[in-house]
Amino acid sequence: MKNMNHTKCDLVLDRIKSNAERFGSKVAVSFIESGLAGGKLSKQLTYIQLEQETTALAERILGTDGIKQGDWYVTLLETLGML
Repeated sequence: MKNMNHTKCDLVLDRIKSNAERFGSKVAVSFIESGLAGGKLSKQLTYIQLEQETTALAERILGTDGIKQGDWYVTLLETLGML
């Protein structure tokens, strides 16, 4: 059983890392365009890429933005170049 001192965020990041190790280059997420181009595949991320993107985002939030446990944080993925 996992350490009960983990936050929900820790558990999600652990799961993403575990899935990257297990499934590697398989597609984890597909982004579909909306609007006039609706239904068109715009981007896919493998499990490894998803783990890299979430780790980079977490490091940015915790490093440069100084977010602490319990703080609320909102970001637009598009502004980070993730979409």
